[in-house]
Parts: sequence; C-alpha cells; structure tokens
Amino acid sequence: MYGRSAPICFHHRGAGFPFSVTGTDGPDGPSRSLPRIHSGASVKLEREIEVINRLGLHARACASLVKAAVQFSSTIALKHDGQSCDAKSIMGLMMLAATQGTRLTLVVEGEDSQQAVNRIVELFSDRFGEEE
Repeated sequence: MYGRSAPICFHHRGAGFPFSVTGTDGPDGPSRSLPRIHSGASVKLEREIEVINRLGLHARACASLVKAAVQFSSTIALKHDGQSCDAKSIMGLMMLAATQGTRLTLVVEGEDSQQAVNRIVELFSDRFGEEE
C-alpha cells in the first residue's frame, strides 16, 4: 500500500557505478558509445564522530542533519552497532537512538564527499546549534 523506494535502514548496500551510458538519436539513427567516467571522481570517506549534544540525535537534531545531507549528491550513511542508516532519512536517523556520547561512523561516497563530511562534522561539532 505505501511503497518505499529505498529502505530506511540497511546492513549492506552495493556499490554504484561511477559511469553513465550515453547515446542520442541522430539523423542516421541511434548512436552508441561506451560508458564514460564522470568528470568528478567518486570518493568514499569514513570518519568517526561523537554525539556531544546533551539530548543526542533527537527530532530537531535529525531534521538539521537531513537538511544538510540532502544538499549533497553523495551517499551519506551513519553506522552504529552494526546498523547503517541513510543520513537523508529522518526516521532512519532516529532509529539509531544515538544518545550523548555515542560514537558513530560517518560513511560518505560520491563526487562531493569531502564537502559533505565537512558539513556533517561541523553540525556535530556545533551541537546542531543547541546550547550546551
């Protein structure tokens, strides 16, 4: 009834292909070309981060994290105790139930992975804009 295009949480996710197949229909019929590597290189980065805000990853903090994550084309996931959740899914993040002091692994893969890691780490370091 309520279909979902992607799981909220996952334990394993296959790697995508960093190329696209191009082809256009010209006056002489369809043209074919080999897969082409995108101009930006897809990079996978991992970083350990700690939840330092007093209330942990509660609804407002998760909403801030999702708002930041959706700005990037990279795949962004947070791992904790063998569970991996899409950082672009507020429900997935809340299901991590990460309290203050929880150590998470941030995994980012894509063309803008370094910028995404920097932004996510900045959010955690800034306690999601909350007071101590």
